[in-house]
Amino acid sequence: MPAFASDSALRSALRSIEEELENRGVRVPPEARGAYQDLYLENTVLRLYAITWILPLTPDTQGWTLLVVLGTPSDTHLPVGTQLRVQDETQLLVEQVLEEEFPDAYLYAQVGGTWNERFWVTIDITPGTP
Repeated sequence: MPAFASDSALRSALRSIEEELENRGVRVPPEARGAYQDLYLENTVLRLYAITWILPLTPDTQGWTLLVVLGTPSDTHLPVGTQLRVQDETQLLVEQVLEEEFPDAYLYAQVGGTWNERFWVTIDITPGTP
């Protein structure tokens, strides 16, 4: 099992991401919990954050939401052509592709479902391909 950052280190790392997401209309509630993992793909170091929280579906039913954010752990940028996909057992739900190089750019996807639903996250880098 890979080591994860402590909760305070995670909160510190997420501050700038949360600000960017809030500017896009995505709010991460204070009760959310998450972790991040550094990944190595195509000679690039990526950082994948996974944040979850309870999602009320109906007055009697609760589910959960998953917010995944892909960035880099350093001053480097995500390569143009980086793709972030989230799918469930039957279909692709979200696909984000970085089409232009931006400083501090993140790709993110948010999905939600019932307690028994599972989601798969796929990351791909096709350099220079929007």
